[in-house]
Amino acid sequence: MKIGKTKLFGIFTLYLAWVTNVAWGAVDDCASPHVEPAQVLSLSPVAGSPYGQIQFLTRDQRTLKAYYYLPINLGANSPVVFVMHGAGRDALNYLELFAPAAERHAAVAIAIEFDQTNYPSSDDYTLGVGRNETPYTGVYNPSQWLDPNDYLYREIEHVFEMARNRFGLYACGYSLVGHSAGGQFVHRFVTFMRDARLLRAVAVSSGWYTLLSHGNGRDSNYYMPYGLQGSPLIDDDMRTALARDLVIMVGEEDTLTAEEDDMVRGAAQANHQGANRLERATFYFNTANASADRLAVPSNWHLDVVPKARHNFSEVMASAAWYLFAHVDEEPCDPSDSYVANSLRVDEIHADPAVGAAGDANRDGVRDSQADEFVELRNYGDQPLCLSGWTLADGDNSRRHVFPIGSKLDAGKTLLVFGGGIPTGEYAGAKVQTASSGMLNLNNAGDNLRLLNPGGVETLHISWGRCGEIGCQGEYLNFDLEIGQSITRTTQNPGQWVRHSLVDGQRYSPGILP
Repeated sequence: MKIGKTKLFGIFTLYLAWVTNVAWGAVDDCASPHVEPAQVLSLSPVAGSPYGQIQFLTRDQRTLKAYYYLPINLGANSPVVFVMHGAGRDALNYLELFAPAAERHAAVAIAIEFDQTNYPSSDDYTLGVGRNETPYTGVYNPSQWLDPNDYLYREIEHVFEMARNRFGLYACGYSLVGHSAGGQFVHRFVTFMRDARLLRAVAVSSGWYTLLSHGNGRDSNYYMPYGLQGSPLIDDDMRTALARDLVIMVGEEDTLTAEEDDMVRGAAQANHQGANRLERATFYFNTANASADRLAVPSNWHLDVVPKARHNFSEVMASAAWYLFAHVDEEPCDPSDSYVANSLRVDEIHADPAVGAAGDANRDGVRDSQADEFVELRNYGDQPLCLSGWTLADGDNSRRHVFPIGSKLDAGKTLLVFGGGIPTGEYAGAKVQTASSGMLNLNNAGDNLRLLNPGGVETLHISWGRCGEIGCQGEYLNFDLEIGQSITRTTQNPGQWVRHSLVDGQRYSPGILP
């Protein structure tokens, strides 16, 4: 990805501040007296991208990279989110997928790469508690365990302290989101890091879990690392973990077994938790609730299943981000029924971004034929709509975009779905999402745009030009969209589609009905 001048300038400013040793003013009100900032070795932009990278030393003198994204509206009050990568150790890719959410919420996003050179096995990355190797045992032996201050999870605290200083942040805590192996890292962080400055965590699609239970003391399904039997954790540690704000999240279709996916652990103790990630997430949550009942304490954990999502971070990211940035007492909305069809209307379709800067509809500094496509929807009803689990489809793909958890659209409000990129800035108060599949893929010569309810029933259909494989259906436009601009309805004539430039001379107006 190329980078716009505004974001490049922001990263260059940080680099200059580091080179000249000019601190932005470290904020100490929330600093931990027991946590030193990670030692920075170098800081630089990631060439041709809106991201930066920091090389730093771990407490045990390993050199790691941390990639970061700084929003355009970076400020001292910006929240901090750590994004934990999967077993592929592709931290930058995970950061790229999360960056649209970070930008919308003016958050600093950081992805530490726990590379395979330093952490060869998945256990080395996700189970960083053992002195030489992960304790696989039902009997606690102190010689096998690191001091809690030396757990691998502690690196988050040190990098957070470094980020507060480096970026001039007031943040007193941070959030965590991890997918797959990263989900394992996150839920174990919640379990073992009693004194962390963690505000909220989302563990997504873990392959297997360290159950928050000692079992009956004899059941090997609860021996470390599949449970807490053989660990130093006691009931007070479990109470602390249950008080954390943790969401266990998994895709509705994340159902491959160990026989079908070699990344799903096939050990008997893992299979005890369920045959696939969906079953294991449910088992983990239920086990934690049973422990809360035994301890007579409330649990602050939640389980949520992302509609139609498979084992793919792009399909669950926006749902995880909703939890990370929602108000503490906010609950996800329940999907609306078919009356959506009577209230929701498509007001603008941008299928053919113009060449050059004029086509940069998402304002991320890059014109991209896929990322700058968008669809604008508006709620014309008199009550809120919940689109969670609803789907935007085209002529040959029934899931270009599945609306994530928390997709509430108030009466009179607008929602934009871009093909991709990092939509930047405000769009007249519209909510903004990016396609969960990575693209809308609107065919200029002819295509279909469809809205399907959670049950797969089509409630809206627009087709144009040659229409593509499924033919011309629904509201048909007898022209193609290869016009270097959007088509739009207008306030004067909402039933008619026109080229946008004929209304006000502009190529598009996401969020605004001209």
